[in-house]
Amino acid sequence: MGKQNLRSISKRPRRSALLALLVAVAVAGVGCAGAKVSLTPVQLSLWPGAQVFTQDTPVRGMALNLLGGAQDDVAGLDVGLLNTVEKEFTGIGAGAVNLGHGHVRGIQVGLGNTADTSLAGMQAGIANQVDGEMKGAQLGMGNFAGKCALFNLNPKGFLPFFPFFLIGF
Repeated sequence: MGKQNLRSISKRPRRSALLALLVAVAVAGVGCAGAKVSLTPVQLSLWPGAQVFTQDTPVRGMALNLLGGAQDDVAGLDVGLLNTVEKEFTGIGAGAVNLGHGHVRGIQVGLGNTADTSLAGMQAGIANQVDGEMKGAQLGMGNFAGKCALFNLNPKGFLPFFPFFLIGF
């Protein structure tokens, strides 16, 4: 096939083929959500429990959560509408909601972000919460760190109150 023929192939069929492949992998993932490997570079989830690999399989690369996903341990990129990491997260979490139930090291960007145990990094969203120790920055309308109950308040920080961000080290 010549260069002209290759260029004349419509991009639409290629996009449709890629979408069909993603759907096929996701549907296969629902059937093999019990697949256990030592770790995976890519995890694909439709929602928690409907995913290619089990939740306790560590992800070292990218977790793509179409509607939502839950993993115990992610190092890399966690992308989707709802991203949940139960134990250890290192990397970038980008979604509408990012839930870190353990230690979070990196960046969470979304409408709402939480780090239950600790945060070493940054949260950027409308509402950001760190229940434990925070070392880093929060950018948003409502930022909570430690035992604080007021917006953007960190009595032990460099700036104890600031209207748009909270920094603590």
